Amino acid sequence: MKLKILAKSSSNPEFPYDVIFRKKNGEITISCSCPAGSLGWLCKHKLELIQCNQRMLHNPNDKKSLDAISELLEGSAVLSIVNEYCQKVKDIEKRQNDLKEELKALKHQLARKMNQGINLL
Repeated sequence: MKLKILAKSSSNPEFPYDVIFRKKNGEITISCSCPAGSLGWLCKHKLELIQCNQRMLHNPNDKKSLDAISELLEGSAVLSIVNEYCQKVKDIEKRQNDLKEELKALKHQLARKMNQGINLL
């Protein structure tokens, strides 16, 4: 089974991206024609559409395909796996932001020490 959905492009609304869902041998794969997706990376188009987010639809007529994906995923572990990974990503991004703030404060303290003078003794 193969379903293609046109996803909105934030950079150019006139040119949507193709997001293709394939079910084969009990597995689902998702690809996207956006720059990140073309490299095999995670992109917001794949992530939003696997979570059945209608706001990502370029064409409202693709709602039927999105509903078919929702039915396909119903009762599977796919969404819980995606949600688990998304939560881990959010946790790491928060820690990363906290570390950036800590690093910024540390650099600021060091700059202040250098400007005020550091005792040689």
